[in-house]
Amino acid sequence: MTAGYIRESLLATGKAPVTLNEFLTRFKALMRWGYRNDYVSDISYMDKLEKFKDTPHRIKIQGKFLESSELSDLLSGMAVKKWRALTEFLALSGLRFGEAAAPDQQDVDLKSRTIHVSKTYDAAHNIVTSTKTSTSTRDVYIQEQLYQLCRRIKAERLSDNIVLQMSVVFSLDQREKESNSTVMQNI
Repeated sequence: MTAGYIRESLLATGKAPVTLNEFLTRFKALMRWGYRNDYVSDISYMDKLEKFKDTPHRIKIQGKFLESSELSDLLSGMAVKKWRALTEFLALSGLRFGEAAAPDQQDVDLKSRTIHVSKTYDAAHNIVTSTKTSTSTRDVYIQEQLYQLCRRIKAERLSDNIVLQMSVVFSLDQREKESNSTVMQNI
Protein backbone atom coordinates (compact mmCIF):
# COMPACT_ATOMS: atom_id res chain seq x y z
CA MET A 1 0.00 0.00 0.00
CA THR A 2 1.30 3.44 -0.89
CA ALA A 3 0.32 7.00 -0.07
CA GLY A 4 -0.35 7.66 -3.77
CA TYR A 5 -2.71 4.68 -4.03
CA ILE A 6 -4.67 5.79 -0.96
CA ARG A 7 -4.90 9.36 -2.22
CA GLU A 8 -6.07 8.26 -5.70
CA SER A 9 -8.62 5.88 -4.20
CA LEU A 10 -10.08 8.60 -2.01
CA LEU A 11 -10.20 11.10 -4.89
CA ALA A 12 -11.94 8.50 -7.08
CA THR A 13 -14.92 8.53 -4.70
CA GLY A 14 -15.80 12.04 -5.89
CA LYS A 15 -16.51 13.16 -2.33
CA ALA A 16 -15.91 16.70 -1.09
CA PRO A 17 -12.50 17.51 0.44
CA VAL A 18 -14.00 17.84 3.92
CA THR A 19 -15.37 14.29 3.63
CA LEU A 20 -12.10 12.96 2.22
CA ASN A 21 -10.21 14.50 5.15
CA GLU A 22 -12.60 12.79 7.57
CA PHE A 23 -12.06 9.46 5.76
CA LEU A 24 -8.31 10.03 5.89
CA THR A 25 -8.37 10.73 9.62
CA ARG A 26 -10.35 7.56 10.29
CA PHE A 27 -8.17 5.51 7.95
CA LYS A 28 -5.01 6.67 9.73
CA ALA A 29 -6.52 5.83 13.12
CA LEU A 30 -7.48 2.37 11.90
CA MET A 31 -4.04 1.72 10.44
CA ARG A 32 -2.30 2.89 13.65
CA TRP A 33 -4.52 0.54 15.63
CA GLY A 34 -3.62 -2.28 13.23
CA TYR A 35 0.08 -1.47 13.60
CA ARG A 36 -0.08 -1.40 17.43
CA ASN A 37 -1.85 -4.77 17.43
CA ASP A 38 0.55 -6.37 14.90
CA TYR A 39 -2.04 -6.66 12.09
CA VAL A 40 -0.05 -4.24 9.88
CA SER A 41 3.74 -4.34 9.69
CA ASP A 42 4.50 -0.95 8.11
CA ILE A 43 2.74 2.39 8.26
CA SER A 44 5.61 4.65 7.22
CA TYR A 45 3.66 5.70 4.10
CA MET A 46 1.13 7.46 6.32
CA ASP A 47 3.59 10.30 6.95
CA LYS A 48 3.22 11.15 3.26
CA LEU A 49 -0.57 11.43 3.43
CA GLU A 50 -1.58 15.07 3.72
CA LYS A 51 -5.03 16.57 4.11
CA PHE A 52 -6.89 17.53 0.97
CA LYS A 53 -7.12 21.26 0.30
CA ASP A 54 -10.49 22.47 1.53
CA THR A 55 -12.35 25.76 1.68
CA PRO A 56 -11.46 27.68 4.85
CA HIS A 57 -14.08 27.51 7.62
CA ARG A 58 -14.60 31.28 7.57
CA ILE A 59 -15.66 31.12 3.91
CA LYS A 60 -17.83 28.02 4.44
CA ILE A 61 -19.95 29.72 7.08
CA GLN A 62 -20.31 32.94 5.12
CA GLY A 63 -23.96 33.46 4.32
CA LYS A 64 -25.10 30.76 6.74
CA PHE A 65 -26.49 33.21 9.23
CA LEU A 66 -28.93 36.09 9.18
CA GLU A 67 -27.98 39.68 9.70
CA SER A 68 -30.06 41.53 12.29
CA SER A 69 -32.17 43.23 9.62
CA GLU A 70 -32.77 39.91 7.82
CA LEU A 71 -33.90 38.28 11.08
CA SER A 72 -36.26 41.20 11.72
CA ASP A 73 -37.72 40.81 8.22
CA LEU A 74 -38.14 37.07 8.75
CA LEU A 75 -39.85 37.50 12.11
CA SER A 76 -42.17 40.26 10.89
CA GLY A 77 -43.23 38.01 8.01
CA MET A 78 -44.20 35.11 10.27
CA ALA A 79 -47.96 35.02 10.84
CA VAL A 80 -48.12 32.21 13.40
CA LYS A 81 -47.31 33.62 16.83
CA LYS A 82 -45.79 30.46 18.34
CA TRP A 83 -43.44 29.87 15.37
CA ARG A 84 -42.34 33.51 15.46
CA ALA A 85 -41.63 33.23 19.20
CA LEU A 86 -39.75 29.95 18.71
CA THR A 87 -37.66 31.37 15.86
CA GLU A 88 -36.83 34.49 17.87
CA PHE A 89 -35.95 32.35 20.90
CA LEU A 90 -33.60 30.16 18.86
CA ALA A 91 -31.94 33.17 17.23
CA LEU A 92 -31.46 35.05 20.51
CA SER A 93 -30.30 32.07 22.57
CA GLY A 94 -28.18 30.31 19.95
CA LEU A 95 -29.75 26.99 20.97
CA ARG A 96 -30.48 24.26 18.47
CA PHE A 97 -34.10 23.14 18.28
CA GLY A 98 -33.44 19.90 20.19
CA GLU A 99 -31.67 21.84 22.96
CA ALA A 100 -34.58 24.26 23.21
CA ALA A 101 -37.17 21.47 23.27
CA ALA A 102 -35.50 19.28 25.91
CA PRO A 103 -34.97 21.28 29.12
CA ASP A 104 -37.31 21.25 32.09
CA GLN A 105 -38.52 24.32 34.01
CA GLN A 106 -35.55 24.10 36.41
CA ASP A 107 -33.11 24.33 33.49
CA VAL A 108 -34.25 27.90 32.80
CA ASP A 109 -33.38 30.29 35.60
CA LEU A 110 -34.73 33.73 34.79
CA LYS A 111 -33.48 35.10 38.13
CA SER A 112 -29.85 34.30 37.33
CA ARG A 113 -30.56 34.69 33.59
CA THR A 114 -29.18 31.29 32.69
CA ILE A 115 -30.34 28.40 30.54
CA HIS A 116 -28.67 25.13 31.57
CA VAL A 117 -28.20 23.02 28.42
CA SER A 118 -27.58 19.41 29.41
CA LYS A 119 -29.88 17.42 27.15
CA THR A 120 -31.42 17.43 23.69
CA TYR A 121 -34.71 16.28 22.20
CA ASP A 122 -34.40 13.65 19.45
CA ALA A 123 -37.54 14.07 17.31
CA ALA A 124 -36.71 11.01 15.19
CA HIS A 125 -36.97 8.74 18.24
CA ASN A 126 -39.18 11.00 20.37
CA ILE A 127 -36.78 10.90 23.32
CA VAL A 128 -34.72 13.30 25.39
CA THR A 129 -31.05 12.33 25.56
CA SER A 130 -27.83 13.83 26.84
CA THR A 131 -26.05 16.31 24.59
CA LYS A 132 -23.92 14.82 21.82
CA THR A 133 -20.62 16.13 23.18
CA SER A 134 -19.34 17.38 26.53
CA THR A 135 -18.84 20.86 25.06
CA SER A 136 -22.54 20.99 24.13
CA THR A 137 -23.37 20.84 27.84
CA ARG A 138 -23.20 24.48 28.86
CA ASP A 139 -24.89 27.45 30.45
CA VAL A 140 -26.30 30.08 28.12
CA TYR A 141 -26.67 33.64 29.40
CA ILE A 142 -30.12 35.15 28.95
CA GLN A 143 -29.40 38.64 27.62
CA GLU A 144 -31.98 41.42 27.98
CA GLN A 145 -33.80 40.91 24.67
CA LEU A 146 -34.08 37.15 25.32
CA TYR A 147 -35.20 37.81 28.90
CA GLN A 148 -38.02 40.06 27.67
CA LEU A 149 -39.04 37.43 25.11
CA CYS A 150 -39.15 34.70 27.79
CA ARG A 151 -41.29 36.89 30.02
CA ARG A 152 -43.62 37.73 27.11
CA ILE A 153 -43.96 34.05 26.18
CA LYS A 154 -44.81 33.10 29.76
CA ALA A 155 -47.40 35.89 30.01
CA GLU A 156 -49.00 34.95 26.68
CA ARG A 157 -49.18 31.32 27.64
CA LEU A 158 -50.96 32.19 30.86
CA SER A 159 -53.44 34.44 29.09
CA ASP A 160 -54.30 32.50 25.94
CA ASN A 161 -52.73 29.09 26.60
CA ILE A 162 -50.53 28.99 23.48
CA VAL A 163 -48.43 25.88 23.24
CA LEU A 164 -44.95 26.51 21.87
CA GLN A 165 -42.76 23.81 20.41
CA MET A 166 -40.27 23.87 23.27
CA SER A 167 -40.38 23.27 26.98
CA VAL A 168 -37.59 25.65 28.00
CA VAL A 169 -39.89 28.32 29.33
CA PHE A 170 -43.18 26.56 28.87
CA SER A 171 -42.91 23.04 30.38
CA LEU A 172 -44.69 20.89 27.82
CA ASP A 173 -46.19 17.68 29.10
CA GLN A 174 -45.36 14.35 27.39
CA ARG A 175 -48.56 14.37 25.29
CA GLU A 176 -47.68 17.79 23.87
CA LYS A 177 -44.08 16.68 23.15
CA GLU A 178 -45.37 13.63 21.24
CA SER A 179 -47.74 15.83 19.25
CA ASN A 180 -44.93 18.26 18.47
CA SER A 181 -42.67 15.39 17.39
CA THR A 182 -45.26 14.45 14.77
CA VAL A 183 -45.47 18.07 13.62
CA MET A 184 -41.67 18.34 13.30
CA GLN A 185 -41.45 15.07 11.34
CA ASN A 186 -44.00 16.40 8.85
CA ILE A 187 -42.13 19.69 8.27
